[in-house]
Amino acid sequence: MRRVYVIFFLRTVVKPVVIKTAFASAGVFAVAALVSVHDVFKNMPSLAEFAAFVKFVFYAFVNTQFSVQALSVVLVALGLWVVRDLFRVRALFSSVSFQQQ
Repeated sequence: MRRVYVIFFLRTVVKPVVIKTAFASAGVFAVAALVSVHDVFKNMPSLAEFAAFVKFVFYAFVNTQFSVQALSVVLVALGLWVVRDLFRVRALFSSVSFQQQ
């Protein structure tokens, strides 16, 4: 029965997460090719200054090219999709008993 659980896990969890991670990695490399990430981090205020940080992120997003905006939205959507999948898997495996019989 353990083999069935392993195959189920590989088909339903690992494969989708790997595919989504590959797309996210490609998106990150595309954004890094279009944006000087070093300069963004250099100009970014501290996270402790939350209002200034939110303002910086908002204006950085609004005042950039459409391609970077689109890639950013896609990356956020992929991230939320992966988080949703992880919660579903956690709920699925918390309801399944893995004891040997």
